[in-house]
Amino acid sequence: MDVKMIKCCVALLTMLVVVSRESSAQPTTIPHCNTVTCQKCDAQFLLSADAKSCQPFTTCQMERCKTCVLGVGGTKRCLECVTGYGTPNATDQSRCDKCKAGCSQCITVKQCATCNSPNKAPKLDGSGECGDCAEHCKGCLIAGAGKCDECQDGYIKLRGKCIKGVCGMPHCKSCEPGVGVTSVRCTACEQGYGTPSTTDRSRCDPCPDKNCLDCDTTGVITGAPDGCSLCKDGYVEQPDAICKACPEHCHHCLIEDPGTCLQCQDGYYRQRDETCK
Repeated sequence: MDVKMIKCCVALLTMLVVVSRESSAQPTTIPHCNTVTCQKCDAQFLLSADAKSCQPFTTCQMERCKTCVLGVGGTKRCLECVTGYGTPNATDQSRCDKCKAGCSQCITVKQCATCNSPNKAPKLDGSGECGDCAEHCKGCLIAGAGKCDECQDGYIKLRGKCIKGVCGMPHCKSCEPGVGVTSVRCTACEQGYGTPSTTDRSRCDPCPDKNCLDCDTTGVITGAPDGCSLCKDGYVEQPDAICKACPEHCHHCLIEDPGTCLQCQDGYYRQRDETCK
């Protein structure tokens, strides 16, 4: 056998020995450790300081911390504190401190998430404190004027502020912001009133028929009111927005035929001729 063949065989045997030794290395017996020398633990586990055990995140033994991980240099970082506590700031997660007064849940002590009172909300100034919602506001996500999400009863929301429910116009019980900066549109007038038209809702005027209790529009501009949707007792709604009288002593009568009484007033009874006596 020549020298070249001998060298080739020696090199091959050397490679086989190395592979055999590596394959015979036994994996670690430490639970949840996924490397031979236990340099890294499975997901949701922490490597102990002596590298001899893998502990669940929940046993990180950081006071008032629910979930933690190992940071740079093996230091522990809290990802979530218990209710009422937060880390000092976004970069310092070494401990859990109590949230500022009035804050029920904070991400950090400088970033409140939820306040104790429904009419208070977190400030956005980095103080971690809670501030008052806009005046007459029932609930808000951000403290301060012009930030209201829901107004108290009797008030309506107009560009984040709560104003008296009359919306600044007589006989209007609910409204919404209009096109202009300060304009409002009445969405519902009081009983017996309606807006000039479906496009002009700048005011509430009396319904065209004095016997009408509820009309959407008065037809002042278009000349064609939408019709009376509710007439006084003893009257019936007609397509031309007029309330037509029912027979004498009649409480309700047929829309298609107002002369036909459907229900008489108390103390009266329907007769064969559809009258009430």
